[in-house]
Amino acid sequence: MRSRVSQLGWMVAVAALAAWLGGGCAGPATRGETYFRAEKAPPMGPQGVRQPGERPRFEQKELEGRGLEELWAFYLGEPVRGLWIFDEWLIVATAPGSVWGVELETGFVRWKYELPDGLSYPPGSYAYRDEGLSRAPELYLISRDVLHVVDRNVGALLWKYRLPFAAASPPVGSDSHIYIGSWDDRLYAISKSLRYVEWSYRTGAPVTAPVAVAERTVDAIYVGSEDGNLYAMNPVADERKWAFPTRGRIVAAPTYHRTFVYVVSQDMNVYCIEGARDVLRWRYASGSPLSQKPIGFGRETLAVVADDGRLLCLNLRPEVRKENLRWSAEGIVRVIAKTRRAIVALRRDGKLMAFDEETGEERWRPLVTGADVHGTNEYDPSSPLKAEQKMASIIPLGYKDGWLVALREKRDF
Repeated sequence: MRSRVSQLGWMVAVAALAAWLGGGCAGPATRGETYFRAEKAPPMGPQGVRQPGERPRFEQKELEGRGLEELWAFYLGEPVRGLWIFDEWLIVATAPGSVWGVELETGFVRWKYELPDGLSYPPGSYAYRDEGLSRAPELYLISRDVLHVVDRNVGALLWKYRLPFAAASPPVGSDSHIYIGSWDDRLYAISKSLRYVEWSYRTGAPVTAPVAVAERTVDAIYVGSEDGNLYAMNPVADERKWAFPTRGRIVAAPTYHRTFVYVVSQDMNVYCIEGARDVLRWRYASGSPLSQKPIGFGRETLAVVADDGRLLCLNLRPEVRKENLRWSAEGIVRVIAKTRRAIVALRRDGKLMAFDEETGEERWRPLVTGADVHGTNEYDPSSPLKAEQKMASIIPLGYKDGWLVALREKRDF
């Protein structure tokens, strides 16, 4: 049973959060630590056992020994079900049917958006280029075949649209359209200006994977279908540029990285294809079906998690390295983040593990977090863009009792 002090702290937290939410979605920023400064929860190391509602705590020596630090913590009070990173934002889905906008670097909660019917697929987002016309970045949410287009800065609904088809994939945006796959074998493109389906393209099987957008380079979107083909489409019209066949279903999003598109297939192969044309640069046989999006880091590394639980560190330029596979690790669920010298991954036992990017050697002992939900951060600390450097290596953790915690690699830059 909680102490009277702990109960009082919890009541103050709930009252403060309720007062803030009562002011609307775009309320003032508030940090969770303010609510819990008076709560005397017992200090907890990563190996400790928490009581429901107690703040997850990490011993400083445990984090410093792994080159990490706790960046922030916040108590939402609703079970965390999903975490996604878009630019400087952490988007959080909680039960029942709430979506939150949290600043990734500071932990400030900016808004809350209600979806009474819940979130049907992971969200999508799009940030416009700065060309003199200020347009807010958008967040795309699908709830029971209704598309909600939300201002990502303040959490306000811009418009919504009841889909005239059964959605089968998460939404992805471009400057002009929002793309959603369907069970009727089609990719649908919803015009942002017209606010309805402007065109669609039929493949040979359901489209369940999100598309990859390369409108700012080769002016194309890449569509993987369960018919085994990767299609390169004109972003603004029903016009196929080319199609590349694999021998298995494509159920994971392609990755467009440094002028190449990388796609994985249930035929157990990883493909590297030129973005501008259907020319295969290399192929790697993994020995297992592949269902997760490959992630490109920098100029050298492609991280792929196979369905048998192996993390494969592939060379983006095997012609230079003289081999496709650099190293592999067993018992992995997904990639979590990239630090300056390591790839952080989630193991099957729920612990975080870091592997040296070059050798695959374990950089530190497995870290017990107790988290129920993990977000994936695809930013690379070696990026030439300062904004991406700032967001890189942040590891968001979600807990079913309502807590959010962010860890980060300690840095001197």
